[in-house]
Amino acid sequence: YGPGMNQKDYRIFPNFISNILANKKLNIYGSGNQTRTYCYITDAMEGFLKVIYYGKPGEAYNIGINKPEVSVKDVFKILNQITNRKISAKFMPHPKSYPDDEPQRRCPNTNKAKKDLHYNAKVKLEVGLKKFLNWAKDHYKYWFKVDIYFLNQFLFPIFIFFILISILGYGALVNNYILEYQEYLHLKNIIFIKGLIFVG
Repeated sequence: YGPGMNQKDYRIFPNFISNILANKKLNIYGSGNQTRTYCYITDAMEGFLKVIYYGKPGEAYNIGINKPEVSVKDVFKILNQITNRKISAKFMPHPKSYPDDEPQRRCPNTNKAKKDLHYNAKVKLEVGLKKFLNWAKDHYKYWFKVDIYFLNQFLFPIFIFFILISILGYGALVNNYILEYQEYLHLKNIIFIKGLIFVG
């Protein structure tokens, strides 16, 4: 995971971070107890290069990270901490597109890579998520969803205030037109009377 992941990737981090930026609830599928380990992109690239340079011909290596092994609920808690905002989530059934045999646990055995390649992932999950979040702020497209409570308590009264000001201002403008028209009629009558006197 990390910078460069497509916003519509639909895996957990692009999905969660897109919703956080849009101020939407996070969708947690199933119980949220399923566990995974997450390897940051720079650690993965270092591992791939070490396989190329130091790997034994014909051998396969697991490149990733084997701890910490965290649940989806744990990811939710971490994102709450690093974003420093109140994030809400809703639990829901898995979509039909999910495989029936989706594993509840995914954790690679990296002992061989550590022994042969001296490979160790270094980026902690909290650090990697912060970097990914900061990158996503500049590269993901999202509409900020205004909280309804905030709208009702703060913006709505301001909106009503400006509407009243507009109405009062329009009323004053109409009143000025009426006064000017009355003055015009008054002057017209004076001119008409003077004209009669002059003719008479």
